[in-house]
Amino acid sequence: MDQELTENILKNIRWRNGILPSGELAEEPCFVQQEMPTIRLLAEDQSKSLVVTQSNWTSNLVDSGILWNLDDDTTMHALAECYLLFHCTPQQLFQKSLHLIHFETCAWFPVHHILRTTTKFQRALDTMLRYWPTQPTSAWHQLCHIWHTFGFLWPQKIILGQKQHIQKSYQYTNEAERLYRLRIAKDEVASQLVRKGKSLGFLAI
Repeated sequence: MDQELTENILKNIRWRNGILPSGELAEEPCFVQQEMPTIRLLAEDQSKSLVVTQSNWTSNLVDSGILWNLDDDTTMHALAECYLLFHCTPQQLFQKSLHLIHFETCAWFPVHHILRTTTKFQRALDTMLRYWPTQPTSAWHQLCHIWHTFGFLWPQKIILGQKQHIQKSYQYTNEAERLYRLRIAKDEVASQLVRKGKSLGFLAI
């Protein structure tokens, strides 16, 4: 892909931003790459994924395009560490959301060739290090501020394409009702995807 097109694509996406503990993308960039990434084309691929979530955190991960493939062991391990640090508290288990994600991938580029931190990120790190080890509580508070400003997770690569995301929440009181509500939710999101696919001019698979 030529340089001008690459620059135009990178200007329109938040590819320099990490992932917050909330599951959303950070507003502040945290790293400077060694060079402008090379976008590599992929064979066009249409895929469908079903994900069930039961918290705002996991719903945000789906909305942000971070969680869509449950077979990615590296991603799931990193998310498990994030969960243990920030979200390991008792939750109401009787409401869930089903996410149907239809995506067409067309290109990707790596983001792990890091040259240095951004100036703003480095200043925040330096502030935290001034507290350590003499003031561990203050250091911890500053570290939490860093994670919630610049991100806790950083991807290895970014995949480009189009995505259709349909969500249906449902409630239940017992296991039998959970399965029944899940089947209804699957039918509803599948029907919505077909309607959206027709309006956009592509066939839902």
